[in-house]
Amino acid sequence: MQTLLGIDNVNLVFGGIAALSDVSAQVADGRVTAIIGPNGAGKTSLFNVISGFYRPTSGSVHFDGTNLTRQPAHRRSGLGIARTFQNIALFSGLSVLENIKLGAHAQTRSGLFGSAVYLGPAQREERDLTRRIDADIIDFLDLGDIRDRPVAGLPYGLQKRVELARALVMRPRLLMLDEPVAGMTAPEKEQMSHYIRKCVAEWGATVLLIDHDMTMVMGLSDHVVVLNFGKVIADGHPDAVRSHPDVISAYLGAE
Repeated sequence: MQTLLGIDNVNLVFGGIAALSDVSAQVADGRVTAIIGPNGAGKTSLFNVISGFYRPTSGSVHFDGTNLTRQPAHRRSGLGIARTFQNIALFSGLSVLENIKLGAHAQTRSGLFGSAVYLGPAQREERDLTRRIDADIIDFLDLGDIRDRPVAGLPYGLQKRVELARALVMRPRLLMLDEPVAGMTAPEKEQMSHYIRKCVAEWGATVLLIDHDMTMVMGLSDHVVVLNFGKVIADGHPDAVRSHPDVISAYLGAE
C-alpha cells in the first residue's frame, strides 16, 4: 500500500516529561488506521503533532511527500488534512448549515473585508459553497431534516455527525477523527461507523482515528497502532494487535 502519512521517530517533551518517545508509524492511502492505547498514552499528543498544534521536539511528519514538521496548522489544512476533536466544538447558536460552512474557511478567497461587508464576490462564493454543501455533504450524511436547525438541542449523536460534516466540507485526503463514537449509544456508533466507511469507499478518503471502543476499532480498521506511555508497543493488522501480549498487558494488566 502507498503511504500517505509517515511519522518518523517523533519525540515530544514538555518540561522534561516525554509525551511521545521515538514514535514511528505509517498510514496507508485509502485505508482506516486506528491509534489506540490507555488514557495518557500519547494518542491526542500525536494527533496534535500531525495537525500542527504541537511542534515535535525531534523527528518528522510527512504527508504525501511533504515535510509537515514546520508547517503551520492552516497550511496543513490547505494540503488536505481535516480533524475533529474529542469534545464537540460546534457553535451552538448557529444552524447545522452554518457550522458546516465554517469548515471551508481555509478555502474562501473573498478576504476578511469582502466577507465582512458581503460584497458581490463574497455573495457568489457563499452561494456556491451552500450548493456544494447541499449536494456533497448534507445528502451524504443524511442531515437534510436538520439542515437549518440550531445545533443547540440536537441529540449528541447528531452533533457528532455535524462535526464530521464540518471536517468533510474540504473533501480532505486525510480525515483525523478524535474519539468519533465516544459517548454514543450502540445504534449511534454503528451509524457513525457506516458514515466513516462511506468516506473511504465513496470519497477515497484516508482515515486516522482514535477511540476506546475496541469493538468498533477492530471492526472498522485496516491497521492499528498501539501507544503506551508515549511509545509504540504494537503495530499491525487488528487480529495481530488484539492478541499481542504487550497490548493485553497494557489494557488488561498482566499477572
